[in-house]
Amino acid sequence: MRSLDRLLAATHETELFVLICQLVNVSDEKPLSAKLASIQTPNGAGLQLTVRQAMRYRTNDGTLLQWDTTHIFTLDEQGELSWWMPDKPIITGLKNIQASMKQWWEKEPATPVFALLA
Repeated sequence: MRSLDRLLAATHETELFVLICQLVNVSDEKPLSAKLASIQTPNGAGLQLTVRQAMRYRTNDGTLLQWDTTHIFTLDEQGELSWWMPDKPIITGLKNIQASMKQWWEKEPATPVFALLA
């Protein structure tokens, strides 16, 4: 089963969060950095997975390689999951996150994070 299919088949937010954490398990071959931290949320304690990606930008002097935060997944103690991306509204809830992942995969499957899901 493809990783994306596993994410879309998750039946609760905690399951989806654990699967995402497993997918971004960093290796030397992936242009990713991931950090899992305990945090305080408005709903109490939580876990936050911050994903950073090596991004290339063209400059007048050539190419700049920079690590940017591209995704933040937060799971609070009530079991509510949210997904943040730059310049996008925060997506909350299992079905909304799964629908957005599916839609994004269909539009941009070559993006580094979603290339991991193939």
